[in-house]
Amino acid sequence: NAVGAVKPKYDLKSHVERVIDIIAAEESSVAEKKKIALMEEATAAVTAEFASSKALKKAALESAIASIKGGDSKTGADPVQAAYVKFFKAKAVEAKKTDAAESK
Repeated sequence: NAVGAVKPKYDLKSHVERVIDIIAAEESSVAEKKKIALMEEATAAVTAEFASSKALKKAALESAIASIKGGDSKTGADPVQAAYVKFFKAKAVEAKKTDAAESK
């Protein structure tokens, strides 16, 4: 019977597709959780950096005021954005070192 031969294959295919969908959803969830954790870590690091430096606070305030007025700040770049960029560059370097160590 041809139907009897095809049905187990169809059931297996259906089961494999469900498992793959579950794995994809789990990977997406893990990636999203990592992204959220990284942003929380970055925010904590930048907040701590600004809390400990009067110069950074002043630069951020001047940048915000200049932005509200519609002009460019004296420093040119947003110091908060620059702090986040610095944090993520450091994380990227750290990740490359970890990857290099794991590949050995």
